[in-house]
Amino acid sequence: MGADDPQVLEWAAQHNRVLLTHDFKTMAGFAYERVSSGRRMPGVVEVCITATNAIAINDFVVLNRCSLKGELEGRVVFIPL
Repeated sequence: MGADDPQVLEWAAQHNRVLLTHDFKTMAGFAYERVSSGRRMPGVVEVCITATNAIAINDFVVLNRCSLKGELEGRVVFIPL
């Protein structure tokens, strides 16, 4: 809590974590900026705040099972799929 988007993205990159967020306003922009500047970005999954928990969980499970290791690197994906 309290960290700005670039700090969160840096932490995710340092720890090789895909970021799961509801932040549709600014996170994708910072993620794309990070990629365009050549910095590592393991991936961002943006979950629509209006998606039900069941849909969000199901879509995330599908995404996880159908993605190859590292496939989300440098990408922003939106749920619901």
